[in-house]
Amino acid sequence: MYEFIELGFEAITVAVNGAVLDKSFVGQKVDASFFERLPKGVDPCGENGEFHTFCYQGPIFKHPVPYKKGKTIGRTYPDPKGGNPVPYWFCDILSD
Repeated sequence: MYEFIELGFEAITVAVNGAVLDKSFVGQKVDASFFERLPKGVDPCGENGEFHTFCYQGPIFKHPVPYKKGKTIGRTYPDPKGGNPVPYWFCDILSD
């Protein structure tokens, strides 16, 4: 992820696992300050399902993808391992 950012790609979080990260992480730009705020043990690439991103700009894009952040939506899903339900936060992405 650090190399991804260094190469000039830009992304925001669009889904956050509420069991690992709080609501404030959804809709945030993925940059150096984002990585600094991640709790210990959270993969900076989100490879363990901590978060998912939307990449809207980068060196391989002809132009940035225009978008607007919409509402933050919360949902709860059953834990596949049979534990407590897992909360998720989503950032609604709207075309610009």
